[in-house]
Amino acid sequence: MKKRTVDDILKEVASFFETQDYDYYMPEAIQSLHKVAEIEPDNPEIYYWLGKCSANGMGEIDEGLKWFRKAVELKPNFTNALLEIAALNRDHPSLASVETYQQIIKIDPGCLEAWSAMIGMLKYLKMPEDVEKAVEQLVAQNPEVAGAWMVAGDAFVAHYVFETSDDLRALSFFDRAIQLEPQNENHYYQRYFALFRLGRLEEALCDLEMQRKLGTQTVLNNYFVEVYKSLGRFEDALRECNSSHFEPYLKLAYRAQVYEAMGDYARALKEIKAALSRVPRYDPGWKARLHQQMAEIHNLLGDTDLALESIEKAKKLAEFPMVELEFSLWKARFLKESNPVEMEKLLTKLEKQFSAEIKSFPPYLKWVEELRGN
Repeated sequence: MKKRTVDDILKEVASFFETQDYDYYMPEAIQSLHKVAEIEPDNPEIYYWLGKCSANGMGEIDEGLKWFRKAVELKPNFTNALLEIAALNRDHPSLASVETYQQIIKIDPGCLEAWSAMIGMLKYLKMPEDVEKAVEQLVAQNPEVAGAWMVAGDAFVAHYVFETSDDLRALSFFDRAIQLEPQNENHYYQRYFALFRLGRLEEALCDLEMQRKLGTQTVLNNYFVEVYKSLGRFEDALRECNSSHFEPYLKLAYRAQVYEAMGDYARALKEIKAALSRVPRYDPGWKARLHQQMAEIHNLLGDTDLALESIEKAKKLAEFPMVELEFSLWKARFLKESNPVEMEKLLTKLEKQFSAEIKSFPPYLKWVEELRGN
């Protein structure tokens, strides 16, 4: 009877996380867990859920870690608790965190969550040889698991600003995953990006069509727009814009991109202006991108003053330093022909203000060099 009562409480606490009404349920859950801990002080599940409630429910990270570690003390092969410990340390990548994931993998070689997080951490720590070894071990230990091959391929896709993708390497792993699990829509979605970046547009389109056939259609409209636009199939791209379930401002924004690609700049500007009037306050990022696109079009039309005015509006809306840097480099590009002296002043200022960002992100460093004609 005692065991059943504890199990019932643990199930109830687990159900609280489905409601996501943490402020209401978590204090009650923690109180209940402390009571059952007095009944079964050696039950690792109790401390696991105390960790979940403290860290994930109340945002008390140190308290959560204390309880997760207590759970692992009682049950050293407690994979879920180890995953939580590693996840809470993910914002501070270190070799210690890598070792936690290695411990999980030793217990459960099929835990793809641990493999993926560990490889991501090794990439962040700039340990390419260890990434290669991890990928080799992952597929060797899980040769018939499609998800393992997807994680392996993802190891060669850029996720951080200092990385570049090795899409050919990634593609070889994605291909194997699809051979093993041809009905999984997400595999085609991942492979689409690699194919698109490689310029293999017809194959990329085939993967989108397969994902649409197997899964959810609405999420894919913008990718269809992009690939149709790149193939020069503008009518198909506009059809996707019009048939999509986008918010009205997004439909207009994507249509503007298509018209710009068609060279119909007047129509593109009209769509951008209409989109700007409809962008909700909670989405300043899109408003910034629309001003950037407007700046590019004005520059193409030879109106540098309007281009500079638009890119300044975009800069004011930039939510992150890297985005502000990107818009500033667009401004430098607009200045290159009309005022090279001002361009050089701006680049010098940016190199001081964003020194680390420019050095860590090869495309931006290359952009600066190209603007200077190096």
